[in-house]
Amino acid sequence: MSKQLEKITEKQCALPPKKYDDLKVLFLNCTLNRIPILSHTEGLIKVAEKIFQANNVSTIIIRPLDYDIPAYGNLPDEWEAGRKSGFDSPEHKR
Repeated sequence: MSKQLEKITEKQCALPPKKYDDLKVLFLNCTLNRIPILSHTEGLIKVAEKIFQANNVSTIIIRPLDYDIPAYGNLPDEWEAGRKSGFDSPEHKR
């Protein structure tokens, strides 16, 4: 994390402008990497999560890619790479 971003994060954690303890935050990490592959998106989410948690906001991070959600993609090779769910081929949409 850059020094500038670190200073901003520390300030938001130490001096919140209001009380937020009645909020809940759901982060959807829409990375294309499945767990356990490193997600740079999650690194950015962790910065925001740290600020929310310092202000007593409950948080949860979900990677939709790790769940069995039908995803068709834009290219046939995505289908071949295993991004499918319960369908024989991407042609079922037609």
